[in-house]
Amino acid sequence: KYSRLACSLLTRIPWFPIWPKFADLEGIRVPIRDSAFPPRLRRHLMRGGYETDERRLVQEFVSEGDRVLELGASSGIVTSFLRRQVGSGGRVVSVEGNGALKPYFDRVLSENGFSGEWIDAICFPVWSDVVPESFRSRGFAAASNPLGGMVGSGQDELSTPGPTALSLKQISERADLRPSVLIADIEGTEGVWCETPPVLPESIKTVIIEIHPQLVGVASAGATIQALVDEKFRVAGISGEVLALTRG
Repeated sequence: KYSRLACSLLTRIPWFPIWPKFADLEGIRVPIRDSAFPPRLRRHLMRGGYETDERRLVQEFVSEGDRVLELGASSGIVTSFLRRQVGSGGRVVSVEGNGALKPYFDRVLSENGFSGEWIDAICFPVWSDVVPESFRSRGFAAASNPLGGMVGSGQDELSTPGPTALSLKQISERADLRPSVLIADIEGTEGVWCETPPVLPESIKTVIIEIHPQLVGVASAGATIQALVDEKFRVAGISGEVLALTRG
């Protein structure tokens, strides 16, 4: 085993960098050597710096037996933390609009002894029977970071047709899940709540949400959190741009 410094230096050897097989994030194994991640992202993972705020709040506010609906599954790293938290008595249903991430998602969970429940959809983050046409026409804009991407307007040159748009209620019914926890890292789509309240069911007692003021604007980011406060949630924890809210 090499030290973290030695590993970092070995990855910078010209032409033939030597990468470790895995990065360890607080006991969660993330494949590095055979991944499609670019060098900068690989080193970030090796330093343990991926989604640290979200991971911190997940470990603080998600409990054994919880039923989690995760919006924005990405490559399954945070999903693995969630699966570890809920234990064998809980469930995690993960929603992701970028189908290209599914092989990474499956591999990360498998390396950590888990299996995933993946739903390929763009989520309209409202508890509703229907998805508005204005939202259903949106596409998916991939990012240079293979773990990234966001829902596009459909008019953006970088947007590609996305998967089916489903509401929170439709996703939960499809998965036969009565969620107790909602995790949302949806790259600005949370701004929908500024105009359309989420109307979350009483079963949801905890929401962990990453806000993106750089995408939706500072005022809209505040209005997004206010929409949850209006539904009797209270801010119970903050780490960076990630908030945990609870009710009941």
